[in-house]
Amino acid sequence: MIFLLFFACSSSSSIEEKRASLDLSSPLNENQVRLGVIEDESALFGGISAEGQLGDYKIYNNQVQFVIQSDRDSSYYVQHGGGIIDADIIRDPQSEGRDIIDEHTFMAGFARILNPTSFEILSDGSDGVAHLRVTGDGAPFELLQGALEQYNLVPTVDMTFQVDYRLQPNSHFLEMHVQVHWEDDPTSIQMANAILIAKEVTDVWSPGTGYNNPGESEWVGAISNKNEVALGIFPVDLPFTPSVVQELLEEETPAISAFGPHQSVAPGETVGIKYHVGLAHDLASLTDAWQQQAGVVTEPYGGTVVGSLGEMVAGARVQIFTDDTPFTMALTDENGQWKADIPSGAEVSFIASGRLSGIHDDLPAGAGWYSPYAVDSIRNQSLLSLELGGAEIPFAEGYGVGQPNEDTLISPGTLEVDLQDGLAAVVKLYFVNGDPVPSNWSLRRPHGAAAIAYSRTGRIAFPVEPGEYNVVILRGSDYSAHQETVSITSGARTTIVALLEKQQLPANIYTIDPHSHSSPSGDGRVSMTGRALSHAAHGVDIHVSTEHDHIIDFQPLIDGLGLSAQLQTVIGSEVSPTLRGHFNIFPLEPDADILNFGSPIWWDMPRDTPELFELIRSVLPDNGLIQANHPTGSSGLFRLSGYEISSGTVYSTTHWSNDFNLVELLNDGRYSAVLPYYFDLISRGHKLTPIGVSDSHSSENGVGINRTYVYANSKATSDIMDALGKQQTVVSRGPYIHATIGGSWAPGKTFVGAQSLDVRVYKQDWMDVTDIVLYENGEEKERVPYESEVRFMIEPSSDAYYTVEVDGLTSMSPFYFEEPWAMTAAFYIDTFGDGWTPLLPPIE
Repeated sequence: MIFLLFFACSSSSSIEEKRASLDLSSPLNENQVRLGVIEDESALFGGISAEGQLGDYKIYNNQVQFVIQSDRDSSYYVQHGGGIIDADIIRDPQSEGRDIIDEHTFMAGFARILNPTSFEILSDGSDGVAHLRVTGDGAPFELLQGALEQYNLVPTVDMTFQVDYRLQPNSHFLEMHVQVHWEDDPTSIQMANAILIAKEVTDVWSPGTGYNNPGESEWVGAISNKNEVALGIFPVDLPFTPSVVQELLEEETPAISAFGPHQSVAPGETVGIKYHVGLAHDLASLTDAWQQQAGVVTEPYGGTVVGSLGEMVAGARVQIFTDDTPFTMALTDENGQWKADIPSGAEVSFIASGRLSGIHDDLPAGAGWYSPYAVDSIRNQSLLSLELGGAEIPFAEGYGVGQPNEDTLISPGTLEVDLQDGLAAVVKLYFVNGDPVPSNWSLRRPHGAAAIAYSRTGRIAFPVEPGEYNVVILRGSDYSAHQETVSITSGARTTIVALLEKQQLPANIYTIDPHSHSSPSGDGRVSMTGRALSHAAHGVDIHVSTEHDHIIDFQPLIDGLGLSAQLQTVIGSEVSPTLRGHFNIFPLEPDADILNFGSPIWWDMPRDTPELFELIRSVLPDNGLIQANHPTGSSGLFRLSGYEISSGTVYSTTHWSNDFNLVELLNDGRYSAVLPYYFDLISRGHKLTPIGVSDSHSSENGVGINRTYVYANSKATSDIMDALGKQQTVVSRGPYIHATIGGSWAPGKTFVGAQSLDVRVYKQDWMDVTDIVLYENGEEKERVPYESEVRFMIEPSSDAYYTVEVDGLTSMSPFYFEEPWAMTAAFYIDTFGDGWTPLLPPIE
């Protein structure tokens, strides 16, 4: 997360020059271009990262449209204005917008970015060019300084930025001329242009390396994973230069970036660099335009992709190589045709592919992307499209990967699944005999599967490459699963009718995943829509929104998807200071008038951990909970405070506070490192609630199998919060443990004197549970072979606490890929009825 913080800070300027209002929503012809201040929401457009607001600047022509953030705070971490905040190609009015830009900023020297002080429209486009000038100071990345707790990391220098945005008619490129005027001590600076993109819906592609392989390249690009839009950054005057910061940035964040060469500056000197940011339907259109502007002599190259059944293949990706090196990528049109301009004399080859993401969401064709930060009219339009769809964008999923220089792809078949119960479910396909068309130049298969589909209603049909597959259909750990082998043939429909039976748990038991991520998190690799679909399809009852430093309400989206009967949501946030630990906090209420909807701004000033928790408590209601996330990991409270179990001490008291209610005992399938700490905290009187979470950053990675069972009066948020606060949980990687004393739910409660404990284990046939273990005071007391019901006698000589564990030695593959395991929260025996006494002194 540290390097995600490189491009961020939080102060605002106040000077803007605005021109008379223009109509910024009317379409333009090839001779027109326009720039103005947005005063009508109809001038805005949607997308997964749409953030444009009234008062921002729009610059557009007949090909592309950009929104430049005005002098206001924006969502997430890059709070200064002056950068591109939304961008898309010009689309049919019936099409959904496809903005994929999260954040954009300029950098001059390490961790110093543009802080705008004025915006000037030098030309509104009426004279044939649109020209916006932004000037400002160099400001430090406050977030970076706060994350590293080095509040003077970036020294104040005497310098100014000037950024000129120019757009010509009929151009794919917005030109950015960035100049720095220096009045400080002589030095060398490297200027950078960084765009954080929505990698949850995009594939990075660069010349020389192809997919998802950052490296030295002439330009950098990305294309959304169902071919909705392509974006690239191109040099104009100075070539891009590799940078250590760039490598770290692109490895750790959803960024594509361009660094110029180091330039020496002395007092009174001005240095600069020019960039093009381009948008088109494919990358080849951008490289064609770039070469033309640069005066490169080129030759046209192209072809027509057809399916093995004779159909023209629309939406196939064609990667084009010059001298055996990736050069650009084209898309086929509705007639299967593709083209690109290639430098004259180059040896050219190509590979056509219909392999895209491999993930199929049960949405109508052309459905939009939902952004919580878009204006109301855009969000409502996106939600409506989830029901009605929109203009369809061709993509050739299911056609596989062709052979080099061959223009025929094997036509797909169709797999149809019908569960007939109307509930969401997951369908996974695995190659029986391995991938028949391995290629170094295609996208990797999703989560080890050949394809994954998420159905909203138990019915879904989707294209599949011909071949033999093991098909797995599941709905989380409370349902039976279906498995069979099918052969898919070109042009044929294969249908599976299956039944997933739910085990009946005792009353008032609900499942919750209180830690997962989606598009608002910079490291999220799934959209909000995909996250809601995956939780519902994996049978989770309650989702908690825990995006990094955002407060996001999923309810409008869940309603729009028709999933509200299956999936409930609780609003929360993951407060993410790098050096003090990550903490989920909930329940919360978003405030649209506050940065990031009101998530605590922890990076603006020095705070020790007790002060951080005071800040967090200030935004929580009385029943609000603080959850210590992955506490023994690199960004975990226990590790960062130097918590020593053997002595009951913390190395740094300023990094410790016991003002948290929940602890992640199980995170993405792992629990063994945290379990001793949980036992130690209970022994010392800190009665924490153990939690199991997926901490998923994608559509899979533990969703549905790593969860928490909660015993609550109802699914109402207030009842769930009450139960979580009272330790009424079972942490699970598959099974559920129902532990009772005298017929009463045991976990979290205190009982007086000797007791008999009744344990019933609920599990699916595909879970191989072998043992049931009773722990006393954190030590194994009794282990018995698995039976669905067992009884333990509890007769301690002094106050004690107990937990029950079940485990197994065999993976739950192919349904999930860990061994089954579960553990109850602790329950307490007050031997003499005089109050339960901790075993050990509190942490010091």
